[in-house]
Amino acid sequence: MDPSVLDPAAAQAARISSSFWWCLGASVGVWLLVVGACFVAVLHRRVLPPPVGAPNGLEEEDQRMKRVLGLFVVATALMLGVSVAASVHTARSIGRSAPNGVLTIQATAERCRWQFVTPGEDRAADVTTATEVHIPVGQAVKLELTSLDVVYGLSMPTLSRDREVIPGEATSVFIKVERPGRVVGRSADRRAPKYGDMPLVIVADPPEAYARWLERMRGG
Repeated sequence: MDPSVLDPAAAQAARISSSFWWCLGASVGVWLLVVGACFVAVLHRRVLPPPVGAPNGLEEEDQRMKRVLGLFVVATALMLGVSVAASVHTARSIGRSAPNGVLTIQATAERCRWQFVTPGEDRAADVTTATEVHIPVGQAVKLELTSLDVVYGLSMPTLSRDREVIPGEATSVFIKVERPGRVVGRSADRRAPKYGDMPLVIVADPPEAYARWLERMRGG
């Protein structure tokens, strides 16, 4: 099954998922208000004219209908405002810098393949892997994305929003995975659709398992 933003594995993706549900609820609310306003307007047109001797009855009915429709308009504007506010809040929250103590991993795309460098205490202790990288659960991680040849599109819906990786420009992704598991992202060379299946695998390990993985990769 393809990864979905509705099954978030990281805090950033959870914010996107929450924003989606807020926007969906606002959209449904707007639809119900529009349908309700149309229904009320149709009923109003079917109202019989006031009896003889009450010339102001129809005017009063029109004024009441205008107030009702005005409430529908205000409620619709509020629903749309909620949708916009949720989107803006989500964009700002996932764009904030990561806290101190973040684990920074270099991710380089070249010739339709990803290479990861997990830093050690010195360069000799760095761990270099292709396509797949391990990260510890519960720790903030910064992926520094670079491209050495062409523009790549990167999609990791269960972790964060989509990114464009452009040669010569630094792009960062901050993630904090909350549960162990394997997350498969997709990326592609924008110039060549045939390279659409360019996987990027992130494995979130509990801290003890992550430490064992580092030791094994360093030949310990």
